[in-house]
Amino acid sequence: IGVAALVNPLRVHWLVPKFDAPVIALIAAALLLVMRDRAVTRIESALLLAAFAVFTVLRWWLAKRPHASEVDSEFADEMPAASGANWGNIARVAGGLVMLGAGGWMFLDGAVAIAKFFGVSHAVIGLTLVSLGTCLPEMTTNLVAARRGHGDIVIANAVGSCVFNSLFILGFAGMISPFEAKGFGAGPLWWFAAATLVLLPILWTHNRVTRAEGAVLTAFYAAYFFWLIAFNP
Repeated sequence: IGVAALVNPLRVHWLVPKFDAPVIALIAAALLLVMRDRAVTRIESALLLAAFAVFTVLRWWLAKRPHASEVDSEFADEMPAASGANWGNIARVAGGLVMLGAGGWMFLDGAVAIAKFFGVSHAVIGLTLVSLGTCLPEMTTNLVAARRGHGDIVIANAVGSCVFNSLFILGFAGMISPFEAKGFGAGPLWWFAAATLVLLPILWTHNRVTRAEGAVLTAFYAAYFFWLIAFNP
């Protein structure tokens, strides 16, 4: 969101500050609670998956409620009219998902090898190299969307990714096999919680994210990245 706002100020949909942003704050608190013992059990995983299901249903229901005319016109401006099924696009999406899956395996193996070579903990590699690598496709999408003036797409992409990774991915992985994360401290989660506190007032002001606010968010991430490298060998 921060880098995209530097490219072009972002327009915020009315549901984001009223529903999505508070949900992200609750997720940050829930993750602090779940990871207090640095382990994810099947019960905790089931609760995360249930929370994701509730979020999805509520978000869909709120999005389908009758809107004011200006909200409907805003959505019409942001999204092109549907043109029916396009099997070529469906095939490209399916092929892209397959390549992303295969690339994910190779990327993870390479990251683990780098961690072992430099003697860096898996947690730091996951929070830096792996997270940045997996976010690059989203970053590209967001920058293109920002340049075209589709601010809602940028915000929705960032929010959706946060909710999906925190609730569904973590919950699904824990349901398959409960795991421990002994090398993962609470520090990054406290940074996540602090980031939500920084983001909430930004999203609430004038339904926009300005370039100055984008600079604040980008600087916050830079401070987190410096802390991560400097104090977590």
